[in-house]
Amino acid sequence: MARRARSAGWQVLILHGPADAEPLAELQRILGAEIGPDLRVAPACPVGVGAALLLQADRFLCHDTGVMHMAGALRVPTVALFGPTDPALWQPPAPEVVVVKSRGRADVAARPGLGGDEFGWMENITPAEVWMAWSGLPGRRLRTEEE
Repeated sequence: MARRARSAGWQVLILHGPADAEPLAELQRILGAEIGPDLRVAPACPVGVGAALLLQADRFLCHDTGVMHMAGALRVPTVALFGPTDPALWQPPAPEVVVVKSRGRADVAARPGLGGDEFGWMENITPAEVWMAWSGLPGRRLRTEEE
């Protein structure tokens, strides 16, 4: 998604938390030299700084996590990915948060090798589904330094 967003002209900032060290290292390995001015990884930061960064975002993509709730509270247009957790229970009550939910058991028969419990696994969500939801967000008009 980072590559696709950058190719479409967006600047991308990847936020991460203390539990994300291994996935972040893998992402950085995959992206390698592509990380630069239009694709950046934020340094680890406190919650308040993370909130300030979200307030500067036109839109946000995340999974079911605490930062998703912060984005919802800040009314940032967000696509939230749900795998084995139930969005009916955990989706922030903000109209700006759009859910992309993995398919459950009944739908995985068509995709051998992938599975999931009642709510599915993240692997059942396709990049095309995520891109359609994310690129379809209304975004926000951000203030410029001149304003």
